[in-house]
Amino acid sequence: MTGPAICSRFGYSDGFLVYFPEMQKTIQSEPYRLLIQWLKTARLQRGLTMRDLAARLKVPHTWIGKIEQCERRVDVCEFYQLCDALELNPHIGIDLLGSHQYGISSRKKPSLAAERHTHSNPSLK
Repeated sequence: MTGPAICSRFGYSDGFLVYFPEMQKTIQSEPYRLLIQWLKTARLQRGLTMRDLAARLKVPHTWIGKIEQCERRVDVCEFYQLCDALELNPHIGIDLLGSHQYGISSRKKPSLAAERHTHSNPSLK
């Protein structure tokens, strides 16, 4: 056999059995909903309407609405742009996904004030 043999949960890599958790591809998954809620909460705490945020991103306000209602999946580039427009550190959002996925509860939940980041990419505005 050439290359590693992989099935839905287990695979072989260099003679070792490796466990692969099943990936949820639905926008209704709990970690995804948590991430979107994090973004929405940040928008509301900053006093921004969906139209305000949409104007910052130069997209229709319905695009924001579909994301916040979990009717549309956000890709990684869009996630970064949303975080930039909301002055959030995208790494904190990713950590939020990881802590939910693997049951990591030892991390403190950061306040939104701590989530602001100094990196701002002007090409995204």
